[in-house]
Formats: sequence, structure tokens, C-alpha cells
Amino acid sequence: MPENPSDSRLRTVLANRADVLRTLLDGPATKPELVDSLDAARSTIDRAISDLTDVGCIEATRGQYRTTAAGRTALEEYESYVEGTQAIHRATDFLNGLTANASVPTDLLRGCEITLAEGHAPDTALRPSIELLKQATELRGLAPVVHSLYPQIIEDRIDDGGLTVEIVAQRNVVDSLPELAGGDASHLIDQEAARLHTTGEQLPYSLWMMELPEGAVAGITAHEDGRVHGVPINDTEAALEAAKDQYEVYKQSATLITSQ
Repeated sequence: MPENPSDSRLRTVLANRADVLRTLLDGPATKPELVDSLDAARSTIDRAISDLTDVGCIEATRGQYRTTAAGRTALEEYESYVEGTQAIHRATDFLNGLTANASVPTDLLRGCEITLAEGHAPDTALRPSIELLKQATELRGLAPVVHSLYPQIIEDRIDDGGLTVEIVAQRNVVDSLPELAGGDASHLIDQEAARLHTTGEQLPYSLWMMELPEGAVAGITAHEDGRVHGVPINDTEAALEAAKDQYEVYKQSATLITSQ
């Protein structure tokens, strides 16, 4: 569908005049009041008022200017876009370690803490998530690969009664569990505290959610050329919801394993 020139005009105005629109969210103001509050030249405010009025984001009432419903909605969407692109920019090194067709929900990146692997010690990226796992009471996640450290930690945490687990794993991961766990993986599968699903789909990365005594966290463990590349961790409500939604999509088409 061809873009309407007025759509592009709105984006340009928001990029250039967001400060004026944001100020008017606090309440109606006159031009002199806007000049004072923004410490801007009168000519700058004049142009901003003209531009914002043009695209329907503000309107004049008895010598004052106030935001319209369209203006409030447009500013909210614009600021969400700016925040999202900033988060993507900060995560560029992490994202570029993923496969080209992998897509990470932006809400998982907003406000996250990213640990990237160090060249001489790639497993350093795992340390924050491993420490969380040792405290977790619940783990859910997607497993396209499995790191040799995880099965034993999970088994130990289940054995001491502190952890319940639900994993959607690629078939090759399930096949490799006995060797990685150092024995019969049915010990993990047959426990009430663990539910393992298998899928034939290609999972984009290791996505996980953990419940901790102090709250919930979500994260991604990404691999590049067989080694851990980076791990973003996020405890915001939006990130947890995005992780849950993505997890449920893969779980719906997966098969629960009841025995080996």
C-alpha cells in the first residue's frame, strides 16, 4: 500500500517537535509560556506550533495550545519507537551474533542487561544466568542447544526440591541429554517436577523465564558457532509477557515426552 505523504509528514513533525508536544501534556500553555519552559526562541516555538497544528496534534483554545487525542496517541507511539530503536542499538553486538532470520521481541531488549562472551573465556556470558538458575524456583524455556553445565544444575535443583522445570527442546537436544547429564535422562523426564517437550521446529535461540524469590526474570542465551555469544536478562513486565508469548507459540506445537 503506497504511503500517504501526510503519514511521513507526521513522523517528521514528531521527530522535530516532540519536546513541545511533550510539554503540552502537562496542560495548556501560551506561546510565551512555552518559550520560557523550553528555553527556546519565539520563532522556534512559532514554527513548532504551526507544524503540530498542521498535523492535528495540538489545537488553540482561548490563546492557549493543548494536545489533541491524536497528539497524545502519536507522541506515545513515537516515544515507544524511539525507546525501541535505542534498545536495538544498544543490543547491536548481541543481535548480530544471532542467525540472520532470528527475531527478538523488542520488549525483551528494553531495559535489559546484556553480558557478552569474552574472547578468551566465552562461558563468562553464562555466569549471571547460572547464578539465577541456582536460586530459581521455576524454569521454563526453549532449548535449541544445551550447554553441558545446565543438566546437572537442573537435576541437582530438582533433587533438593527447589525447582520445577518445563522445557521445549529440539529433538537433537533430547537425544543428547543422556550423554550430557552423565547417565539416563529418564531420571529428569520422569520426575513430577520436570516436563520436557520436543519439537521438530528450528528454535531461534535459548529463551528462558525463571521465577525467583524476589521476582521473575526472562532472558536469552544465544550461541554463535557452537559457543555462547551473549545473554540479555530482563525483569520488566513487558519483557516477561513477550517471552511468555513466544514460548507458548512453540509449546503449542510440541509433544510432551513421558518416557525415554
